[in-house]
Amino acid sequence: MKRWYKPLLRLIEEYGNKLWIQDSNGLLKDKNFYGELLSLKYKIHQYHDDTELILFEKKNESFKIIIYSDDKIPRFSNKFQVVDLNLSIVFPDLDLNILKNMDVSYFQKIYDYYNILNSQNKPIDTEQIIFQSVWNVDVGNLHSSPIENLKIALSYLVDNKDFDENIINIVSNNLRIDLKSLKKGNFLSLWIESIILNYIDEINNEKPLKYDLSDDLIRFYLSKIELDSENISKHIDENTIKKAQWVLEFKDNLSEDFIKKQIKSDISKFKELLKPFKIENFDLNQIDKIFDLSRLFFKIYHEIQYQNFSFNEFCDIENSYSILSNLFKKLIDEDIFNQLFDYPYDKKPYTLNKVLDHISYNFKNENFAIILFDGMSYDEWLILKKHLTQFNITEKETFAILPTITSYSRTSFFTGKLPQSFIQKNTKVKNNEEEAGFKKYFEDKGIDEKNILFGRIDLINNHIKTKKDNIPFEYLRGYGAIGLISNLFDDLSHEKVYNKGKFNLYKKIDDIVKSSQLIPLLEKLKEFGYKVILSSDHGNIFCKGNGIKYDKNLDIDKKSKRCLIYNNEVFADKIIEENPEKLLKYSSNTISDDLFFVLACENYFFGNKDSYSITHGSFMIEEWIVPMVILE
Repeated sequence: MKRWYKPLLRLIEEYGNKLWIQDSNGLLKDKNFYGELLSLKYKIHQYHDDTELILFEKKNESFKIIIYSDDKIPRFSNKFQVVDLNLSIVFPDLDLNILKNMDVSYFQKIYDYYNILNSQNKPIDTEQIIFQSVWNVDVGNLHSSPIENLKIALSYLVDNKDFDENIINIVSNNLRIDLKSLKKGNFLSLWIESIILNYIDEINNEKPLKYDLSDDLIRFYLSKIELDSENISKHIDENTIKKAQWVLEFKDNLSEDFIKKQIKSDISKFKELLKPFKIENFDLNQIDKIFDLSRLFFKIYHEIQYQNFSFNEFCDIENSYSILSNLFKKLIDEDIFNQLFDYPYDKKPYTLNKVLDHISYNFKNENFAIILFDGMSYDEWLILKKHLTQFNITEKETFAILPTITSYSRTSFFTGKLPQSFIQKNTKVKNNEEEAGFKKYFEDKGIDEKNILFGRIDLINNHIKTKKDNIPFEYLRGYGAIGLISNLFDDLSHEKVYNKGKFNLYKKIDDIVKSSQLIPLLEKLKEFGYKVILSSDHGNIFCKGNGIKYDKNLDIDKKSKRCLIYNNEVFADKIIEENPEKLLKYSSNTISDDLFFVLACENYFFGNKDSYSITHGSFMIEEWIVPMVILE
């Protein structure tokens, strides 16, 4: 495939080794473009302020470097070769005033269709090319197809796609709603609820459908909006469900049979989202779609186990899980994951070591209380979330450090560093590295050490344990940055496990969250004026023994039931050769050049075949993708 940004790559390579790129159209948000620059051995830095720039230059003075900014170029950039990423180089015949507001992830589709029209000497119309290539919609159909208008509106409102104002005005007029005002206000959910209720009325009374809400893309967008399901539920009856099964998603107080139908509906939606990953070469811009896919998976996975259903009742999920496992292998095999460590962190921290950067960048002048729940997987976060209705919640997801071992991921989280910078001989991490790294990080951001608190949450005695003191929850005012660790989830997950999945674990978490002072602590932190951020170092997975025997004398350190660590690649390869379908080798210089990890695939651990465990250390979705949540 010829990439749309190839002319820009050639331009950049002509300019030398020390470049300042003016990226006013945000073209480097295309992760493939960014990734190719990394593959050309450039060290890349997005300009935020002078101090960060100086530190970056000093750290990378022996490398080729690229500094880029969205705004105009600062005065001191004259020591760099300046490159202007101008869209006219790629799309000379298109209306750049329209194109520059498009989401950059669409550019490849636009480019491919644009070249087809050029090769056939057909007329070039920017709006028509965009609508046809991105949504397979003819501009002329916008006036006759309400559902196409609704799809565009939802992609603008829900996924924050940036469209040219003229396009939004056309769609607003056709839908008879001011989309720009709707986006700024708090009425999106009310508008969508009215559309759903109207759909239910049309279904029940056999009226013509204005919008076919059973469309997969529409349903996907609806699943991302916080709706008043109780209000919608009142209007759903057996007749509605017979004619439109998908409305079960909004049905409250369901019978067991209804809940199972709802789960099956989500599984069908999950399979549809999974399809593109089976038939396409992996596109780095799909990373965000992996997070969408993951959220839906966690919802399904959580609901099946929370209701204590058997996975055997949902045969499609097992096959989908295998496909997902292969997709996550692909992230490792094609070195996609390692590229994410170098991606910008402003909109989303793609890897756990960038969470502090994301927080300090987006909330510069605020005080933080950052709580890491050791071992809290995303499905377990959904239990805690049910108890946080008094907060406005912003959920983001991030990849844990791989392999998902506590000492690597948690230290990376609190220091903002990769393990290669803190792992010592024999895979050991220096004592007190988390606290020292956390304090140094925020001292470098201008917070005095005495205004930085680091400790552990003790929910038995209701205080914060530090090296020197035990601080009651009510005395947490006045700090610039607080970093806390809670072992609530990790302690419970390591209790004895039988072949019951996570049902008992969910119940224990629910009971402790209800009975402890955890929620009052979060409320206090909010009352004290902190921006409260919750996250995890890794998730965990219910798994069974794989029966694989290994030489314990060769495995240099036992940190996880899901991961063997070798300092000799021959030893790692030998056990892989003996179990090629069950194991995967992983090595990365983000950890160490001298360590080789053998990871257990799918839901297995190194143990007896008839044993069960809730554990972590490998690369499956439950342990690798974790929540990063902002409470306000």
